[in-house]
Amino acid sequence: MRARLLNALLRETRLGELTRATPPLAELTVQHPGVAADAPVLSSHADFLRTAPSASTRVVKLLPRAYFDGRFNVVLPRRGRIVRETDNVWREFPGRPFHTLYYWRYHYTLPSRTLDGLCMALRSPANNYYHTLIDNLPRLYWLTQPALRDQHVRVLVPGPLRPWEAYFLPQVMPDNAELCVVEPQYLWRAEQMVVGEYLSDPMSGALPQHYLDYFLPRVLPARPRQRRHRIYISRRQAPGGRRILNEEAVRACVEAQDFTVYLLETLAISEQIALFYDAEIVVAPHGAGITNILFAAAITLVELHPTRAIMPHYYFMARAMGHAYHALCADETDRHSSFSVDVEALTQLLQQFSNDEDDARAYEPA
Repeated sequence: MRARLLNALLRETRLGELTRATPPLAELTVQHPGVAADAPVLSSHADFLRTAPSASTRVVKLLPRAYFDGRFNVVLPRRGRIVRETDNVWREFPGRPFHTLYYWRYHYTLPSRTLDGLCMALRSPANNYYHTLIDNLPRLYWLTQPALRDQHVRVLVPGPLRPWEAYFLPQVMPDNAELCVVEPQYLWRAEQMVVGEYLSDPMSGALPQHYLDYFLPRVLPARPRQRRHRIYISRRQAPGGRRILNEEAVRACVEAQDFTVYLLETLAISEQIALFYDAEIVVAPHGAGITNILFAAAITLVELHPTRAIMPHYYFMARAMGHAYHALCADETDRHSSFSVDVEALTQLLQQFSNDEDDARAYEPA
């Protein structure tokens, strides 16, 4: 009885169900790179991506008098109903009732404040470096479409800005958008809420080329690439799990192949972009730092995973961007576990890359 009551008090609803009779303001076609025949085993949470269509249509619509919940960064057409298209991690909790993900009492007890005009939520429930670049910032691209680009839109964000938001927003915010910092202790009711579907799929970092053509020129260095960095990303200072237990051995392995070890937390975002802009090969445990391959071109990525089944965010990002992808998996059962890397297998893989490069150079014309 209690579970049924809680499910009734707080549940999800789809944008299409809410706006069935309302045509979209704009539509965008999104290509998905699909799963190659030689792909590693994907996490069961990502099975839906195996049958994802090669192309799909995403839409942006208006929701009148919708709420923005700044504590959880979701949009509600009314109290107790969450718009699924504003939740970027729901696929990671299959079958889990919404009332266990979001504290239902907030949606009934928080006071509300009203905002005139058009508003749009910037953040989502997950807002780390990966989700900001892959989920949240791309939604601003909707504001550049013909139906919206002449409209003034308040972009709602509970302050303060994360460092990566403060870095990227001035470069990618459309001219018709105004950043509006809101207090999370209120539900903010907009006269009209702009709700644009994500341009990427859950657990997939693949972004459409037309968005990358908008985003990358605004953030990349204005110079030719030098393609000279062999990068190993260490997670020994990163929050969360997936630390490498035998990292000294891994470090010796990669340094023998002319890699440099980087703690990305110690680098400014501009330094990370410049580093990956000139990357040749990247070796890294699964983590948000790999998002920087967005700024690279035709690299080789070796991603280290704690479990035999991979979380495929960067597999799909690599395929969409033309990077070569390799997974090296351990035998842990939890995808957030720290783990040991098979150093012999890593050594053989890196040596094979070097041999392939030597062979390619041998066939270059004099």
